[in-house]
Amino acid sequence: MKIALAVVCDYAEVRENLLTLVAAGITRLRRESLPAPLAVFVAIQLEVTAAERPFPHEVTAKVFGPAGADLATITGSFQVASTTDFDADESGVVSLPFDLRMVTAVEYGWYTIDITIDGGNRQSLRLKVTRPPLTTAPGPDGIRIAGPDIKRH
Repeated sequence: MKIALAVVCDYAEVRENLLTLVAAGITRLRRESLPAPLAVFVAIQLEVTAAERPFPHEVTAKVFGPAGADLATITGSFQVASTTDFDADESGVVSLPFDLRMVTAVEYGWYTIDITIDGGNRQSLRLKVTRPPLTTAPGPDGIRIAGPDIKRH
């Protein structure tokens, strides 16, 4: 079995095995203060070979904080219901969304999402939780001054 796609996104859902993604490719989350929810999904598409289709499979997403703390484990199971929908040598695609919206970020830094299939480690995604950039109030003429190297004349 092969992971064809694994991505962090704002939202994911599956309907009739079609994967819908919203704002995919997230690598940074900005949070004003912590603890705060991650508020993301992980979307996964698996290529299941003909030999693997008749059997049940388990997919797990484990979320680890910057210090290595185990924050959440989400498990999903699947089995390809019908093998008659595929040619004998064709791989089937299975789409799975993992809802991480309520997983709590407890410190700033890099978070790791480890994806395993049937107990074997297959892929890791990384996600950095940071503070939002500092903003300055606009001056009397409406111009924002950002950074110490910019001077008004």
